[in-house]
Amino acid sequence: MFDTVFNTAIAECTRDSIRDDFSPERNFTAWRLSEMTTKHRGEVAEIAVCKILMRLDYTGIHHIGGSHPFDIDTDQGRIEVKSAMVQKGQERFYFKGIKPENFDDLILVFIHPDYIEIRHLTSRRASDMVNNSGCLNVKSPFIKGLGGIPNARV
Repeated sequence: MFDTVFNTAIAECTRDSIRDDFSPERNFTAWRLSEMTTKHRGEVAEIAVCKILMRLDYTGIHHIGGSHPFDIDTDQGRIEVKSAMVQKGQERFYFKGIKPENFDDLILVFIHPDYIEIRHLTSRRASDMVNNSGCLNVKSPFIKGLGGIPNARV
């Protein structure tokens, strides 16, 4: 009964900018993420990563998020989650606000119109890759060179 009203409110309130390269036909989940604000998309990515970590047998998972120096606390370490949409007309992803000294592992969520990919960096590797402004620029072919989420390190 209220679906139409809520869907209209979501459409009006959750967009940073309209991206015509994302569509439900290409990848429904990626399209839904493209419709959200950067903040909301980041929160959704954090929650999704928590669920993935549970499936990978991580223990003591606690989603912190917000203004804390890292997003997820686990028995295996502190995890920061960053998400980025592919830059329109390019095959590049820009991740901002990365502070390797604040986490043990960095989980990157790459949102492309056709797929979503998740990769992992240790804080040490992130330190080597992040520029002085705390930004990480990844060109699409190099995503495969980043690690997958590791299994629990107990």
